[in-house]
Amino acid sequence: MTKEQTRVDRSSAATYSVPLRVAVVGVGGVAHWQHLPCLHALADEAQLVAIVDVDEEHLDKTAALYNVPHRFKSVGELLHAGLDLQAALVLTPPEHHAVPVIELLQAGLPVFCEKPLAYDLGEAEEIVRVAEAENVPFMIGFNRRFAATVRAVKDTLQVARPELILAEKSKPVQSTNRQRLLEFSIHALDTLRWLAEGEVVSLEVTGSFEADSGLEQTVVALLRFDNGVIGVLTTNAHGAKWIERYEVYADQATLIVEYPVRLRRFLLQEHPLSDDVSGLLEAPPEALEVGHLDGEPVLQLKGALCPVDEAAALGFQAELEHFFQCVRRRTKPLTSGVEALTTQRLAHRIQQELRLAADIS
Repeated sequence: MTKEQTRVDRSSAATYSVPLRVAVVGVGGVAHWQHLPCLHALADEAQLVAIVDVDEEHLDKTAALYNVPHRFKSVGELLHAGLDLQAALVLTPPEHHAVPVIELLQAGLPVFCEKPLAYDLGEAEEIVRVAEAENVPFMIGFNRRFAATVRAVKDTLQVARPELILAEKSKPVQSTNRQRLLEFSIHALDTLRWLAEGEVVSLEVTGSFEADSGLEQTVVALLRFDNGVIGVLTTNAHGAKWIERYEVYADQATLIVEYPVRLRRFLLQEHPLSDDVSGLLEAPPEALEVGHLDGEPVLQLKGALCPVDEAAALGFQAELEHFFQCVRRRTKPLTSGVEALTTQRLAHRIQQELRLAADIS
């Protein structure tokens, strides 16, 4: 039987009444922070049958916590174990994405991979080339597109034409071996691209680098899209707290997202949100303080909508649900490799423009 025949058989065997058999590669910080709890919550959709990590302690901890029956030190061992897998999640650090993702794709397995595709643009392009050649679902974890507040903005922009979009991502980063624009700020850049719905035709960049690490400290990018939308991306790696914010000024609406806790939505004409989005949001009660998220108080503001729960706020669970749906239907994910590569190429272009500006100055 050929690999292509195996793929087709695996797809036809999957039914909505049987959970997909899933493996997770990389069970460190991000896996335990969001993806493993989300998989546990989606037990009717997916069954975690195997984990892979080079760290024995990570394997032992995760296997005990989530009752995982199979543990491996490499993707090669996983693929040779004959576990009849139907999908895999790759949650390793970005510099270690390419090898496991390509191995899994070439084995015919649909793959969900955390962002970014890779640090190196050539590796990112090779991953996407393989995914397209193998013709299996491949998804990158740009979870903001699945966050309740951001989805409500996108929904509103179906009737309001955006003119100016501001995207801010500021996060204190202590590590000197993490590429900040590619790993942290790329979420804001991808969200800006998605809301603008156009191709970038001009780009102006300014900013600064840290003297010690040589990494980006402040980035300000002015983007003009072919549909007339103007976008502004601002990022900073210092400060005292993670701040992420989106402002959209449209011909009929003003939309402000304080990700992930709140959406303020002002319209010239009433536009009800679609049922699937409105079900994720609620108007807070009249009290000034309506609760806490990530240890911070969530305050009531006039015209505000807030996610009904943290899963809806962050979008991690919704993106995995979307991935599993794409696996079953053999369809292209919203944040496919091709789509993610477009965002990543733009991020690399911003990096290059920033360095050029620094050299000139």
